[in-house]
Amino acid sequence: MSGSGHRPSAQVSLDSERFGWLEDWAETPDPEEAARGWAHHGLALLADGRLVGFHPEHADVVIYERSGAEAGRFATGLTEGHGITVAGEAGDERIWIADPGAKMRLDEDGEYRRFFGPDGGQVVQFDLAGAPTARLERPDHPAYEQGHYAPTAVAVDEVGAGGSGEVWVADGYGESLLHRFAPDHGYLATLDGEGEPSGRFNCPHGIYIDRRRAEPELLVADRGNAVVRVYTLEGIWKRDVGRPFLNSPSAFAP
Repeated sequence: MSGSGHRPSAQVSLDSERFGWLEDWAETPDPEEAARGWAHHGLALLADGRLVGFHPEHADVVIYERSGAEAGRFATGLTEGHGITVAGEAGDERIWIADPGAKMRLDEDGEYRRFFGPDGGQVVQFDLAGAPTARLERPDHPAYEQGHYAPTAVAVDEVGAGGSGEVWVADGYGESLLHRFAPDHGYLATLDGEGEPSGRFNCPHGIYIDRRRAEPELLVADRGNAVVRVYTLEGIWKRDVGRPFLNSPSAFAP
């Protein structure tokens, strides 16, 4: 996470593409402090090519230039930026963050342990200046009468791309549910995977709205069941992909 060198320490080829790991790509002014946290956060790209991440130790969104130089940061008041999604038009983009309410940190014995924040799981939207602009309330669902809410990912059906403005949230670390919200952020419905070939969700860790086909689709990385589930944007199951070669699908990148 820290340092100034850009040295490839590993490379892999995939067909005609070559990928290299750039050690210490992201610069940080406090590398020792950052090392106390666990960099398990999400990543997203802004329209201008800058990268949005989350500080390993502090509750800060960090924005990086493509070079890895830090371009700015703002405090969020969250516990962890596990799932980060950017939505909106260039210049008026919003950052959605799925905060599961817990974060891995070094304890006094030098071991990484899970620490819980005071606010529990939550999903919050911020503008690029760091002001919170929307919050999705935990759904009123029977699973949360006894269970806990720990969202891991957000997907937005963007109006600018021809979408409805609806928002989907994956409760991957809580009750393994997928929630649908209206454009005004009111709760609409929940999917649990019951009755489908792969059965009930088991850690739906990542979600993504795929617009590469004639009909847009909602993809769900069902990590515990080692499969990607494909739905219509109304939440109707279409097919599963990835079995048996996937092991632990966790996230998507366009």
